[in-house]
Amino acid sequence: MKMSISSGHITFGYRNIDVPFLRLPEITGRYNYSCGLYSNGHRERTNIIGMSEILMFDFDDGYPFDKCADYLNEVGITAYLTTSRNHQKIKGTGEKAKPACDRYRVMLPFDAPINLPFGVYQDFYRYVRELLGFEELSDQQTPDNTRFFFPNPDQKTKFILTGQALSFSFLEENFRAWQALEQAKEKAEHEKKQKQRDKKGQSRTEKGLLENEVSRHTTIHTKRGTYSLCDFEYLQGDDTVPCRCINPAHDDKNPSAFVGRSRKSGALMVRCSGCGFLAFMGAE
Repeated sequence: MKMSISSGHITFGYRNIDVPFLRLPEITGRYNYSCGLYSNGHRERTNIIGMSEILMFDFDDGYPFDKCADYLNEVGITAYLTTSRNHQKIKGTGEKAKPACDRYRVMLPFDAPINLPFGVYQDFYRYVRELLGFEELSDQQTPDNTRFFFPNPDQKTKFILTGQALSFSFLEENFRAWQALEQAKEKAEHEKKQKQRDKKGQSRTEKGLLENEVSRHTTIHTKRGTYSLCDFEYLQGDDTVPCRCINPAHDDKNPSAFVGRSRKSGALMVRCSGCGFLAFMGAE
């Protein structure tokens, strides 16, 4: 299983390794680890050169560890479960503190690396999560392909061994059909909401923008510099450029958004995997 690990800094010093599936406890108990493989040890989207054969799901809200293991065993899915460092501990302080509960990760091995473009990888992750019934149980932030996890020296681990890994080619083929259906549903919902706004006379702002649109001159901060959103009109298909989130309520110190095109309309958009913000370039 390919993955990247770091023994100290959460952003720098990552090494790409190949570790046997049954030796994963040696990694998850000692190193920071990520499914992304990086060109220069810097955990950043622009440095990704490939992905692991593993999908990781983070369970942080108390769904029982043993119940999840029993479910995976019943449906015959090979998996590795490891508790996180906040397992059965109070998480946070003050009013935002969360009670102690089961907190752990589930790692599912595939028969090939999950090498998909950023936006497609996120959708594929959501597809598998929905297929397994994990959509309401696991952390919503995990689809980010640069996501890392802290080690837990006191981890509790469990392997579910069925003798085979999930087929990436088979699931990818079915995923494309699911993706088309989701895009059709999203388009229908968007059109429905737009008709409702039009009836209320609230369809556009004074600048001629819809509620889910931003100006073509919106400032975009990337690793290479600062640009206007319209400067990225050259992007095609699944091309994306990592950037800082443009949501005013999101202090995005480590870029977690990207500029790309909507697969259903082709419109230029900014989408954030951290806060879920999504906005399209307006035509004003």
